[in-house]
Amino acid sequence: MNFGDETGMEGHGMMMAEQQQQQYGNDEMMMDAEGGGGGGYEGEDGMIDIDEVPVTQEDSWAVISAYFEEKGLVRQQLDSFDEFIQNTMQELVDSSGDIRVSPELQHMVGYNDDEDADDVQFGETKPVFEIKFGQVYLSKPTTVEKDGTVTNMFPHEARLRNLTYSAPLYVDVMMNQYRVPRDINITDPAEDMGEAESTEHAKKEFLGYVPIMLRSLFCVLSDKDDTDLSDLGECIYDQGGYFVINGSEKVIIAQERLSNNHVYAFRKKQPSKFSWVIETRS
Repeated sequence: MNFGDETGMEGHGMMMAEQQQQQYGNDEMMMDAEGGGGGGYEGEDGMIDIDEVPVTQEDSWAVISAYFEEKGLVRQQLDSFDEFIQNTMQELVDSSGDIRVSPELQHMVGYNDDEDADDVQFGETKPVFEIKFGQVYLSKPTTVEKDGTVTNMFPHEARLRNLTYSAPLYVDVMMNQYRVPRDINITDPAEDMGEAESTEHAKKEFLGYVPIMLRSLFCVLSDKDDTDLSDLGECIYDQGGYFVINGSEKVIIAQERLSNNHVYAFRKKQPSKFSWVIETRS
């Protein structure tokens, strides 16, 4: 009987120990949850955040290698050119404003007085032509042959023939014709021209040529695989990011400089009369 009681007491003690161990395990789980669910580890000074773990040189080079494997060496050049063609170029055209021109007075035989000649030609008013630019369009890189035919251009051909690898640029143009008093200042954008006498629209008027950066979204090589690149005379390891101007490869060198019209404060090295120096450029 006593043996059985001792066994029961021993079993009861084991159950209490298991409950305490389970409770201790639950407390550890609660501590982990409060500490971020495994977001750190416990050191001599207590819980340490994983962000405070020192980054080794091997870790740094692993990140750098992964970046260049995905982006390459000239991704910043390609992204900058693509942004210019897709957005910046249209923004520049939209912000350029309208162009207003008026015919110049012509010399008339028998009229020595400019006012008399002015009255004969225009009277009390003068014609004004206002030109507005709209949507811009960029075609594929092409070249015009001597016989006038237009053919597609490839970078390797531009190198061999000393040509510029470029694409024609077109723009929608609208022209309004007004008749205004002679004393009005047509160069002032605030001047009201009144109602237009006539309006003409021209779609996709040729504006000029834009050099195309190799391997950009607007280059003919952008969607080619290694086999096609070899057939076109291009190196499969060439990452692009440059232009072909008159047969020569040209690259834009990125430079960092302080932006204009901003105030910069620099701490002066002591001993000095001033503790801080303010500088601005315009």
